[in-house]
Amino acid sequence: DLAALTRAGRDLAAAEGRRSRDVAATAALSTLGVGAAVLGAALAAVGTGVATAWAAAAVLAALPALELVRALPEVARAGVRARAAEARTAELLAVPEPAVEPAVPAALPSAAAGHEVRVVGLVAGWDPGHPVLHGVDLVLEPGTATALRGPSGSGKSTLAAVLMRFLDPVAGRVLLSGVDVRELAGDAVRSVVGLVGDDEHVFATTLRENLRLAAPGSSDADLVRALHAVRLDAWLGALPRGLDSRVGDGGAPLSGGERRRLAMARALLADVEVLLLDEPSEGLDEETARQLLRDLLVAGRRRRDGSPRTLLVLAHRDEGLDLVDQVVDLSPAGRLTEGAAVR
Repeated sequence: DLAALTRAGRDLAAAEGRRSRDVAATAALSTLGVGAAVLGAALAAVGTGVATAWAAAAVLAALPALELVRALPEVARAGVRARAAEARTAELLAVPEPAVEPAVPAALPSAAAGHEVRVVGLVAGWDPGHPVLHGVDLVLEPGTATALRGPSGSGKSTLAAVLMRFLDPVAGRVLLSGVDVRELAGDAVRSVVGLVGDDEHVFATTLRENLRLAAPGSSDADLVRALHAVRLDAWLGALPRGLDSRVGDGGAPLSGGERRRLAMARALLADVEVLLLDEPSEGLDEETARQLLRDLLVAGRRRRDGSPRTLLVLAHRDEGLDLVDQVVDLSPAGRLTEGAAVR
C-alpha cells in the first residue's frame, strides 16, 4: 500500500544518506592521511640534517606510493559490492527452473485434424507457494476461437506461460492431443503453440528483418501476404522503401494497433496451429480495439495450407468478444466460470 511504499522510500533515502556520509568520511580520512604522511616525511628529512633538495626528492618519491594507499578504501568497497553480487547471483541460481525439460522428450503427437489443448485441474503460478490459478479446466477444440476474459492479475498471462511451456504446473496437467506437455521438449510445444503479446518488441532494423524473425526462409511475397492478411497493406505502401524501410528506434513509428498487427503478421509467418492473443486491445480505444480483434480473428482462423487454426484470446475488455465461439470468465481468484457461448 501507499504507507508501505512511503516507509520503503524513507528507508532507502536514509540508507543512501549513510552511504554518502561513509564515502565522504573515508575520502577525507584518506586525504588527511596522505597529507600527514607527506608532512611527516618532510619533517623527518629536515630533522636528520638532509639537504633541502634531497628532502624534497624523498617526499616526491614517496607520493606515488601514497597515491596507491588512497585507492585502498575504494578497493575495499569494491570487495563488499562483489561479495553482495556473488550472494545475489547464488540466490538467483538457487531458484528452481520454472519449466524443467524432460530427460528424454516424448515425440510430438501427430494430429491431422489439429491439436486439441486440454487443461485439467491446473494450479499454477510463478511463485509455487502462492499460485494464481486454481483448479482450471479448459478445452480448446481444434479450429475454434475461445476468449478467456478476466481482470488484470487474475492469471491469464500465467495460463499462457503454461501453455507455451515456459512454466510448469504446480498441480494438474496440460495435454496436447492427449500428451502431457511436461513430457515434450519446450521447443516442440512452441512449434505448435504461439503467442502474440501486448508488448511485442519491434527491433531497430528493416521491416523485412523484423518479419523474418518468425520464419527466416520467408520470401518477400510471403511477407507481403502476411502484412496484407493483417491489413497493413496501406501502411506498407506509405513506407518510403517498402520492406527495406527501418522501423523501431530511429525508424518509421508504429501506433499501438500497427505494432500488434505486425506481431500478428509474424505469428502468421510462423504458422503455428494454436495461437494465443494476449490482451490484443490493450491501450486502444473501443472502436479501434473491436476492428483490430475482428481483423486478427479473420486473419488467424486459417493456416497457410487452409486448415483451421485454434485461437485463444486473453482479454479483460469486452470489445470484439462476440466474434469468438465461446467466452470463459476467469475470476480474480484464478478460477474459471463458463461465460457466454456466443456463436
